[in-house]
Amino acid sequence: MNIYYWASDKSFNTGEGILANQFIKEVQRINTNYKLISINKKLKSENNLIGKYIMPIYGILKIWQHTLNGRKTCFINYLPLWNFIIFLLLPKKTILGPITGTIIPRKYDNLLNFLKFISIKIILIKFQNVLLATNFFINYFKNKCNLYSNFIFSEFKFNNIRLNKKYDFIIYNRKHETKGNDFTIEIVKLLAKKKFKIAVLGDQIKNISNNIKNHGYIKRKFAKKIIAQSRYSLSSAENLYSFFTQDCLSENLIVFYNSYFKNYCHFFKEQLVPLNYSNAIMSFAKIVKRIGKINKNKINGNTNFNIYFENYFKNLV
Repeated sequence: MNIYYWASDKSFNTGEGILANQFIKEVQRINTNYKLISINKKLKSENNLIGKYIMPIYGILKIWQHTLNGRKTCFINYLPLWNFIIFLLLPKKTILGPITGTIIPRKYDNLLNFLKFISIKIILIKFQNVLLATNFFINYFKNKCNLYSNFIFSEFKFNNIRLNKKYDFIIYNRKHETKGNDFTIEIVKLLAKKKFKIAVLGDQIKNISNNIKNHGYIKRKFAKKIIAQSRYSLSSAENLYSFFTQDCLSENLIVFYNSYFKNYCHFFKEQLVPLNYSNAIMSFAKIVKRIGKINKNKINGNTNFNIYFENYFKNLV
């Protein structure tokens, strides 16, 4: 059986791209008789305004073309819950990729919440099966459809190979309104004053200390090596289990995260330490206090995350 799919981003270095590739791999793993055919394979993935918001509309038109010809179709990304237009315009029988989004307060929160409400209503009317990338929106769909969650963990596993530690902390810094850059940079400044060695991925943090090593934007496989050479990490403000955080957890790092997500922290609790991201001074004091004790914690073994989403892929027929 052929499935004609649209994916705006299939990069191996962006969150959306990684998620899309994991989705495609999972479809083929569970349904070995399915052949996935890209309907935008001649188009370059763009992680920008056009790639995120304009090209998906073109993708919907292509999906309709194949649907009207009696073919099975799939729309993989971008699928943030607030983008009700995608859910409204897609054909009813389209297979949905993982639905994404954050619950962190944002500048236009009232508008975004209203758009999410519209999307949820549309999804419940049109689609029987719903796959969530995380567990943030479970309560909106519970007992109303076939709900599957936590797909973001589909390829998670611990790495048992240990490298010598070169850095005390590793930070992923990206200039974005939801990433909590001000908090991140303030923590980095405080850590640098205490002579901690810090590796920075993403946007550079300059002119603070010689103890900071900026690696810039690099491929994920190289980032993992630097992560493995680090002891602790600070996750971004907008997400709990981002791919960067997962890579840190897989290398047995201790990760300090935004306490806003404390009620959603169901996995790897031995490695995850909540911080108040609205108070850098208080958070820094907690980091310093916990560093000496935290390595004594016992790290959990691998968790079987397939139980949360595997049936979604078995119900694609």
